[in-house]
Amino acid sequence: MNDKKLTRRNILKTRTQQDIVKAAVAIITRQGMPALTMDRVALEAGVAKGTLYIHFKNKKEIFDAAMGMIVEPLFANLAKAIDGDYTPLQKLGNFSRTCIEFFDRNHDFFRVIFFDRNRIQEERKRYHNLYKKFVRRVADIVDEGVREGVFQSLDSGKVAAIFMESNMAVVMQRLDRHDEGSIDDDVKLVLGVIMHGIAAKGAKRLNN
Repeated sequence: MNDKKLTRRNILKTRTQQDIVKAAVAIITRQGMPALTMDRVALEAGVAKGTLYIHFKNKKEIFDAAMGMIVEPLFANLAKAIDGDYTPLQKLGNFSRTCIEFFDRNHDFFRVIFFDRNRIQEERKRYHNLYKKFVRRVADIVDEGVREGVFQSLDSGKVAAIFMESNMAVVMQRLDRHDEGSIDDDVKLVLGVIMHGIAAKGAKRLNN
């Protein structure tokens, strides 16, 4: 078999896999996880059930591929958001905006995933190492801000974790509402709480 035939076969294989994964995403988004069956995926993708099993052993493999297809661009975009010639505060703002915009774009899919407690626990375990990687990267931004005199000298790892979880708390609120509201306002909210807390002007600080 010549190289052209091999290339064409690989392209067709990749396209078929992509069609299957897109079909799984569509089913999950419309009907939820219980509706994800091999029969429904084959029908949605327009392939024979036998063809489905050539590419994926079971629906767990299909779901894992679907999650990968949806989530992997988020981590790539988050990396871009905090790289480049930005101030530490701009980097945090870019991070928040990228995170919130991503979940807004994939609102219906993640509404299904995030409100299935067992499922979200499994996904947190799967992406735990990537999560820790970004906590470290955000901690580096905090340390950079400390060196520049724009942030207090605090435990940067804990501050980074608080920042990450603040973004996810806002995402969860937006997923749970029909009217998500302004992304700009939510980015400002996250940064405002991180930078200034929630104390009213003139209120005593905790360390006073």
